[in-house]
Amino acid sequence: MFSAHPVFKQPADNSISVWRYMDLSKFIWMIQSNALFFCRSDRMGDPFEGHYTKAIADQEEEYVRTLQSNTVFQAIPNSVNIGREVWRQNMIELPKKLKERYFVSCWHMNEEESPAMWKLYTSQNESICIRSKYETFARLLPAESMLGCVKYIDYRQDRFDTTEMLSYIVHKRKSFEHEREIRAVIYYDEAEACPFERVGENGLVVRINVAALIEEIFVSPTSQPPLLEVVAGLAEKYGLNAPVLESRVNEGPAW
Repeated sequence: MFSAHPVFKQPADNSISVWRYMDLSKFIWMIQSNALFFCRSDRMGDPFEGHYTKAIADQEEEYVRTLQSNTVFQAIPNSVNIGREVWRQNMIELPKKLKERYFVSCWHMNEEESPAMWKLYTSQNESICIRSKYETFARLLPAESMLGCVKYIDYRQDRFDTTEMLSYIVHKRKSFEHEREIRAVIYYDEAEACPFERVGENGLVVRINVAALIEEIFVSPTSQPPLLEVVAGLAEKYGLNAPVLESRVNEGPAW
């Protein structure tokens, strides 16, 4: 079971479906390894992952003005420059280091399949998606992980609580709002012993009961008929009880 943390907002309904869209090769790796891959946040392709907002960056002058109004601080030689350096270390340099310590598994939260997610996150023809439930995913995650909904904000105007370092990894830009993402996060400092297998600098292999996690498997709506047979064979070989179905997102009206 994951570890609860107030920064991670939970969905209103814990029984809501969660989906993971992937190419066939990643699915095979998952069921062979009986594991999930947690990607290091700075390797996820979005330069804003784990980053601060412009509104936060603009707080430097506000911070310096506050120092200048403090008579005790004014008595310290070179106080303004010292204050700026302290602010930059805490607000600019720290997030850069944190990006290398956050490891993430991203899922889509929705009761229905998403045509957009098929197009955005798979190569489509030889791809699959798996469906589980939020509560199932939460129960199967290791205690070292945290889990919750991503919060979408305006990275030019909005701020978040920078005194809580996990705030950096639960926010994304509003342009990604269509993802309806929930994410599992593991914080790992290289100075500490790691209970998970490292994949170079790219991520962590996190063992999980994949058979218990997967409730349904869907093959791509643009796949050729043999893919359904291949995936069904893989499911049987690795002891998955989940039904293997054709995606329904491209079906026309039946009325």
